[in-house]
Amino acid sequence: MKQTLLLLGFSLLFPFGKAHAQTDGSLDMSFAPVGTSAVRAIKQLADGRVVIAHSSFISGGIKMYNSDGSPSNVQFSGLPSQTEFNGNWIREIHQQTDGKIICINSAGQPRVYRYNLDGSKDTAYQNAIGTGANLTIRKGLLDNLNRLLLIGDFTDFNGVPKTGIVRLNQNGTIDPTFTTTCGNCILKDVCFNEYGGFFIGGLVNVVNGQATYTNTVKLTATGAVDSSFRTNLGMLDALAMQPDGHLVGITGAEAGSGAPKWVVQFSLDGQQDNTLGSYGGNNVVEIYAQQDGKLIIVGGFNSYLPYNAANSVSVNRIFRVLPNGDLDPSFNIGSGPDYDISCSDFSSTGSILLGGSFGQFDGQPRTNMARLINSGTPFTVLSAQTPAGNASTDFSVYPNPVTNELHWQANAHVEMVELRDLSGRLLKAVKDPLENTLRVGFLSPGVYVLSLVDYTGTRTSKRIIKTE
Repeated sequence: MKQTLLLLGFSLLFPFGKAHAQTDGSLDMSFAPVGTSAVRAIKQLADGRVVIAHSSFISGGIKMYNSDGSPSNVQFSGLPSQTEFNGNWIREIHQQTDGKIICINSAGQPRVYRYNLDGSKDTAYQNAIGTGANLTIRKGLLDNLNRLLLIGDFTDFNGVPKTGIVRLNQNGTIDPTFTTTCGNCILKDVCFNEYGGFFIGGLVNVVNGQATYTNTVKLTATGAVDSSFRTNLGMLDALAMQPDGHLVGITGAEAGSGAPKWVVQFSLDGQQDNTLGSYGGNNVVEIYAQQDGKLIIVGGFNSYLPYNAANSVSVNRIFRVLPNGDLDPSFNIGSGPDYDISCSDFSSTGSILLGGSFGQFDGQPRTNMARLINSGTPFTVLSAQTPAGNASTDFSVYPNPVTNELHWQANAHVEMVELRDLSGRLLKAVKDPLENTLRVGFLSPGVYVLSLVDYTGTRTSKRIIKTE
């Protein structure tokens, strides 16, 4: 009888016949979604629910799932058309701070769609978008003011000449203050830089009418070229910024070309690069930087060779590397997916969502979508800041690192003080502060962002380190 009870207890603990340790990279067994057609875009919402865009050869759809993978009762209406082939479909999903959901790309114009949380299309936004982008949008980036930066092959947006890059206001209208243009460019990826501006990678030849002689450009938040960063490295397919301010990227190469493909790290001025490793395979999906400096790389990879290693190691489409480029052995996906990953999302909670055309992950049934356990969290830049050197308010903070009380000195009247974590979440705000002191003893040790807003509305930010 005792033996029977022991066996019963074991079967309850491991009902699938295989023990899945909940370690970094392992399949999250609490997320077991009902299968759907191939997943082209995936996003975890702020409330834990998951939105996907899926498509077959001639039709596509948008679905929402609860945090455990069960179908949500939300039904999306007014879907974009999908024709010709399954690659011609939504490729990115973003969520604004007010909860609204933005889907990017489709077979035809306008290629940008916004939905309310109940699944209804935001008609006011669509009216403002108008005809949208006349050609493909390759990437979108949403800042903390819900402005949407778009890069791609387009030359026109809603009837206005826009060559490869445009920024939209929260209401969908074109932001007239962002006048950047790109000429003879193939833009592949964009990420925030350390002061809320942008790194843009791909084949970048002419920006704002001037030759750049580079394939990666650093822009201020207003779209001006930051000449302090300059590099001549080849085309980059994916970009991310690490906590120390260094840009990392993945070089691109055509399939079968034999050209090397590298994971590289740039110096702060872009003049030098530190090669972290090289990879075998194609079709980069994404590169993510964690707050601890580790990198998660997702794509069509089958091998990885750390720069200082003699031999490559086998990987299966997703792996994690240490800041020095070595493969991180603590990130273990088991046998991983049995077929392609085509999209991913690194959520603010640290979990990793994957979508694609696979049927299993680490031997477990997961039709085209899965979620992985991960203890690390994304490194994010507080966007929509005023670029360094252009702020009307300059301030200093002390002590930094800080334990209990943080003090500042500013050269202008401060109307608002904001304290945020690195994900942009507001932790504390003080309007018209009576003293130049902020008590931060309630914070856990880590890195945070202190922002001062002056009478003109200009926001200037600095990172602070909280210690015990």
